[in-house]
Amino acid sequence: FRRNVTMITNVNTMLKMSSFLLPMMLEQEVVPDVIDHVPEDAIEITYGRLDENNLIDVKFGNVLIPSEAENPPTSVSWPTNPGKFYTFIMIDPDVPTRNFPVFREYLHCLVVNIPGNKVTDGETLAEYIGPAPPAHTGFHRYVFLVYCQTRGEIDFDVERLSRAASYGRSNFKSQEFAETWSLDLVAGNFFLAECEGLFSG
Repeated sequence: FRRNVTMITNVNTMLKMSSFLLPMMLEQEVVPDVIDHVPEDAIEITYGRLDENNLIDVKFGNVLIPSEAENPPTSVSWPTNPGKFYTFIMIDPDVPTRNFPVFREYLHCLVVNIPGNKVTDGETLAEYIGPAPPAHTGFHRYVFLVYCQTRGEIDFDVERLSRAASYGRSNFKSQEFAETWSLDLVAGNFFLAECEGLFSG
């Protein structure tokens, strides 16, 4: 994540957004394909740059072009509790396809030990990789999850993955990871994307 990330703290906006989580996560089967229940709160996520006037919000299953999410989000926020640490995960459960997800889930980003929602101050275990759905595999769901670390700051004894590393990302299991490290799901969001060559204009 870039250092100039702007954190959004408008709780009222987040509360309005969270009302969309339940129907959309159920309709797009994020529950039960990825998680077993809908989180209480929404993650507010924006891609693009304000100075280039190309900001794009993630809105519960809206469609993004892969190149719009090629780089890490410029703004990420969720409701927090004082003194708590959080884990941020981005995954694609539809690899290679939604109907044949033999590599579910593909890990796009994993940041842990985040104080509040200051993602850039967290510890990156898997650097961000943007969406790259192959041709003729339909829409992929790109799911963002935030977990509260109930044990506080944690020494995660796992391999660190650079942006160049494609190994170690397939068959990640968000719920298993959460259970292993005593994490509580608190927020989520997602968007859809398909192979960019299939977009017209």
